[in-house]
Amino acid sequence: MAAAPDDAVDRLYGLPREEFVGERDALAKQLRAAGSRDEAAAVKALPKPTVAAWAANQAVRSQKRAARELWKAGDALSAAQDAVLAGKGSGTKLREASERERAAVETLVDAARGLLGASGGDLSEATIERVRETLHAGAIDSDAREEVAAGRAVRERSPQGLFGADPFAIPAPKRAARSEAAPAKSEPKAKPEVSTPRVRSASTSRPAGTATNVEGRGSTPTWEDPQEAHRAGRQPVGPR
Repeated sequence: MAAAPDDAVDRLYGLPREEFVGERDALAKQLRAAGSRDEAAAVKALPKPTVAAWAANQAVRSQKRAARELWKAGDALSAAQDAVLAGKGSGTKLREASERERAAVETLVDAARGLLGASGGDLSEATIERVRETLHAGAIDSDAREEVAAGRAVRERSPQGLFGADPFAIPAPKRAARSEAAPAKSEPKAKPEVSTPRVRSASTSRPAGTATNVEGRGSTPTWEDPQEAHRAGRQPVGPR
């Protein structure tokens, strides 16, 4: 299958994003009418760039000097990383190369932010971060370099490899495991039991002659010994 004409592709990806689909379809129609059906099909298949990819493309196209600095800084950073992996580099040189590449990326990010603002595009922090990642990938990742440097990225790119992220980033502290949760609250101590005084029952045996009050205080005692009851001037308790 024939490829899309290179000059046509370059022109399409340099257009304002909202004009891409209309211009692409019109070009495909022209090629088909001219008998170039394969080229027309290739043009028709060109994907519309995402917002972040479009912004990165326009920044690289419009800021050629800053873009050249980014590619040089990216090459220097890749070399410093390779030296460290080979045991021949130094942390100082790696840090310097990283700072240079980061500064070059931010110059183009600022340009992309201005281009998005002028076109009424999305200026959210999420979009700006995707632009930053795409430019960083173009700087250090050989797979992304070609399309990002050409200003023809169709989607966001992320740097790959061991040093894809900031080599000096400090990892976030790990969260404590569930097994290390705070100890359970101790149960409140039980109150000591208070013993209740035992009350002697009225039926409890007593020595003969002892008056037993079964009705409570103030009631008349009953006498268990007949002689004692006689001496006390009372009738003995017994069957009548």
